[in-house]
Amino acid sequence: MLNIAISGANGFVGQKLSSTLLTKANINLIKIGRNNKEGYKNFINIETTSPEDMGKQLVDFDCFIHLAARAHTKNATREDFQRDNINLSKDLACIAYKAKIKQFIYLSSIKVLGNTTPPGKPFKAQDIPTPCDSYGKSKLEGEILIKEILHDTDTSLTIIRSPLIWGDKCKGNLNALIKLINKGVPIPVGAINNCRDIISINNLCSFICHIILHPEAKNRIFLVSDGIKRSTKEIVGLLEIFSEKTAILISVPNIIFVILKLIPFVKPQIESVFDNLEIDISETKNLLNWIPIE
Repeated sequence: MLNIAISGANGFVGQKLSSTLLTKANINLIKIGRNNKEGYKNFINIETTSPEDMGKQLVDFDCFIHLAARAHTKNATREDFQRDNINLSKDLACIAYKAKIKQFIYLSSIKVLGNTTPPGKPFKAQDIPTPCDSYGKSKLEGEILIKEILHDTDTSLTIIRSPLIWGDKCKGNLNALIKLINKGVPIPVGAINNCRDIISINNLCSFICHIILHPEAKNRIFLVSDGIKRSTKEIVGLLEIFSEKTAILISVPNIIFVILKLIPFVKPQIESVFDNLEIDISETKNLLNWIPIE
């Protein structure tokens, strides 16, 4: 039997991953989060359980999957990122080390490498991190601290750098696009021919399940995506599946977006929708013999 713990079990990825794992035989799953509204039987409240008590419940577990994080939202502060993406990651890595958990999987973000890529020059796993915002910097610092804590221990580390995750009840910018579709607001992406990599919740969960105790996943960093380059217009088409209405697309001259990017507080939002963000996952597929399922 595999003993697996998941932090952020109540989140978008955590709920889907938990249900996926529980369909497999011989899995003992403990969920870790801030509340247990769903009434899970095997649940650890991260706010009321001491690190010592949590460690005792996870001794010699096979895998700890760390999904809990502060998302990149406009209301998030640096203090939020420090607490949820840095301090929490450090604390959980220490618990994993002391409990002698075999593998620690950390869901990081492609934003540790940057927000955009030049045309035809995708991010690669060996690229030097150059985060551009507080969120990306906090995820990178989380990576660094976890590496330092687990270095030369019996707990192997696998880091996943993921782009935006799409699917039913998705979060962040993709959820914002769904809201615009539902409101019937015209979306100005009709003339945008960019290339962006995203990943479906099903592909991400498939990948995480695939790397649990995989010998080639030890102490490595992996980039993931659907393996399909999509324009923002095509991404909006995907999101229509989860929307109540059909998207209204309009074409706007590219010069408008060039001008908008000159405004500092608007630039990140424009980049996240209209610029390129390409990811090379060939190393991930070849090393692990993994193929996106959709």
